[in-house]
Amino acid sequence: MKYKRMNFDFENNLEIYGNWVDLKKFFIDNQSVNKTLSLENCVPVEDSDKKYYLWGSSEDVEVIEWDENLMDEKIDMLYYVFLTKDGSPLRWLKSVAEKYIELEFNLVYQNRKTDEMGEAIYKNGKLYYNCKYNSEDEMSMDYNVISI
Repeated sequence: MKYKRMNFDFENNLEIYGNWVDLKKFFIDNQSVNKTLSLENCVPVEDSDKKYYLWGSSEDVEVIEWDENLMDEKIDMLYYVFLTKDGSPLRWLKSVAEKYIELEFNLVYQNRKTDEMGEAIYKNGKLYYNCKYNSEDEMSMDYNVISI
């Protein structure tokens, strides 16, 4: 697959679980001009130098794939596959999860230049699971088991 921005090193897979009404609200609140996803909408940044500190990436996303079946009221999951420049948007995810506490967020990311990868899950607005791997197969995990 050809990407428009070849210098975007992180591939991210975001799954969002919840009821149709809450998923549709998230989608509408966070859609970009081209009707996909924008980090800017939920976590606006006036000073471009602060994007990395507020999002985890210094530029907004390039969406590769997303769920276009949002009008189906039977859905309970929304997904996006997108690229970020110099990091996965873990800081943005934390802000979004705190704003949409009724939704569950599962982000799996991988640096396309190295073997660094990880996963973060938020439930009820709180970090539930965080795991990072590096190229030497070292793994660091952070569990915060919460009652649901």
